[in-house]
Amino acid sequence: MADGTSFLGRAELITFAGFVVPGFIGMLAYSLLQPSYVVKLKEAFLEAIAFGIVNLVILWPLISFLINYDFTVHGFEYWLRYLLGIVVFLVLPVVWAIALHVGLGWLERSNLIVRRPSTAWDAFFLRRLPAKVIVRLKNGSVLGGQIGDRSYASLFPDSGHLYIEKIWKITETGVFTEPIQDSLGVILRPADYEFIELFLPNPNIRDTDNTDVGAPNGADSE
Repeated sequence: MADGTSFLGRAELITFAGFVVPGFIGMLAYSLLQPSYVVKLKEAFLEAIAFGIVNLVILWPLISFLINYDFTVHGFEYWLRYLLGIVVFLVLPVVWAIALHVGLGWLERSNLIVRRPSTAWDAFFLRRLPAKVIVRLKNGSVLGGQIGDRSYASLFPDSGHLYIEKIWKITETGVFTEPIQDSLGVILRPADYEFIELFLPNPNIRDTDNTDVGAPNGADSE
C-alpha cells in the first residue's frame, strides 16, 4: 500500500474525476440526443459538478473500490480495476444520459412535463414525418418539394437550414402535380425564405424512385 500522502493525492484525483469528468461526458452525450440542450463548457461547470455528484452517489461503492488499491502493484486485479474505472468514469455517464433522455421522452408523451424542443421547427422535424412542402421565398416566388429520409433539417441553435430532397411542380393554387425529373433537391438557408407550408404526403401520387419516404435524417444528427 502506498503512503498516506500518495493515497490522499490519488483519492483526491479520483474524487475530482468522479465529479467533473463524468459530468461533462454525460452532458455532451445528452446534447447529442437532445439538440435543444447546448453545452457551453465555460458556463456549464456547476452543471457538470451536479451531474457528477449524481454519478458519484450512484457509483460510490465502485469508486471506493477503485480508491482503496495500490496501483503500483500490477496483476489481474490491477487490470480489472482499470477497466472498471473506464466503465465508471466514461461509459456509465453516457448510459445515464440515454436513460434521462428516454425517461423525459416518456414523461413528455404522457403529458406529465412540457415538451423540450426549443422551437416549433425542432418540434416538427424531431417527429420525423415525411411531408410535402411549399416554401414561400423572399423574392416572392414559391417552391414545392418533398422531404423524406434523404432530407436534412438543422436544429437548435442553428434551426432553419433545410435540404429538400425532391422538387415538385406545383400550380398557381399550390397543387402538387408531379416531381421534377432528375431533381436532386434544393438547399435552403433561413435567409432564403419567409415561411414553409407543410402538407401530408399525397397517397394518390407516388414518386417511383422514392416510394419509401422516411424522416429528415438531420433531425437527429445534431
